[in-house]
Amino acid sequence: MPSFGIGLLGCGRISENHLRGYRHGDGLGDLGEIVALCDVNETLLEQQGTKHQVTTRYRRLEDLVADDRVDVVTVLTPPDVRTGVVIPLLEAGKHVLVEKPFAHTLAEAKEMVAAAEACDRLLAVNQNYRWRADTLKLKELVDAGAIGEVLGMHQLHAMWRDEGPGWRRTTDYLALAVMAVHWLDRFRWLARDEGASVYAATRSTGLLQSQGEDWAAVTVRFRNGVIAHMTEDWCSASRHKADTFLVDGTKGSLVAEGKLVTRYGRDNGDEQVHDAAGDFAASFAHSMQVLLEAIASGTEPSISGRDNLNTMALLDGAYRSAEAGEVVHLAHNGRPAAAPSERSLGVANVGR
Repeated sequence: MPSFGIGLLGCGRISENHLRGYRHGDGLGDLGEIVALCDVNETLLEQQGTKHQVTTRYRRLEDLVADDRVDVVTVLTPPDVRTGVVIPLLEAGKHVLVEKPFAHTLAEAKEMVAAAEACDRLLAVNQNYRWRADTLKLKELVDAGAIGEVLGMHQLHAMWRDEGPGWRRTTDYLALAVMAVHWLDRFRWLARDEGASVYAATRSTGLLQSQGEDWAAVTVRFRNGVIAHMTEDWCSASRHKADTFLVDGTKGSLVAEGKLVTRYGRDNGDEQVHDAAGDFAASFAHSMQVLLEAIASGTEPSISGRDNLNTMALLDGAYRSAEAGEVVHLAHNGRPAAAPSERSLGVANVGR
């Protein structure tokens, strides 16, 4: 299997997980290696390049595009500039892994998917929570029928997260797009179906410096009848003391809390505890590994941009529901029945 040259576009704080995950522990093995970094911020570029011993460093996208050693680019820019960098990379023949959220709008996500197909390049989204140890254990047990047919799911995630300087502080969308998008994607993965409707409520409490919503509740009904509910709370004085994922099935239930996944049988006598400890940075490497293996085999990765349109449709539907105060119905392919809004996903940009 060939070894691919990887470039990272963006050296902000999330880059540390990619750089450490790709190069430490099992990493990417012989699949690929980091050959270049690129960022307009020279301080961040030099800091990460020196720390992780990457000698080729660019401050212009054009230079990264022109580097023939770079086969794949991990794009870590803020989502509102994604199309402006992803599409030129695709057109230059690069395969691309994009951080989540995939894009600033569903329409922009669809534009990038279309560009990848037109350029015959692979485009994937780093929904790395699929590869987190607890999620992998949940997936294994659900697929093995350990709790029978899935009936419903519930995610409670409460923390204190006051963003420092950067795009997350000023963006008009926050808790749903930055964090809850992981739970929406996990709902899809475990339900093994696509959403039929979404109902959501959000608020900005004013307790944080960030402008976007910091408290959100979302309910998704899937085509197969599964109901999934999540609460994403960024301003809880409990400070991350509540982080629980529950899956109820016809034969039992699964509960993920921290590093432990517990299965309960309907007879109350079938409790099994699984240690789901794992290196978080390894989940970033796993996403890149999935993409590299797909490039080598000529197949579509499970975290492809096209697949992620269904996660983005849930995210877009949640914001539209919160704005309108009503249920948003989705088409059977998981995309909105009506034409997607061209506005920002954020609730603050109503009517733009």
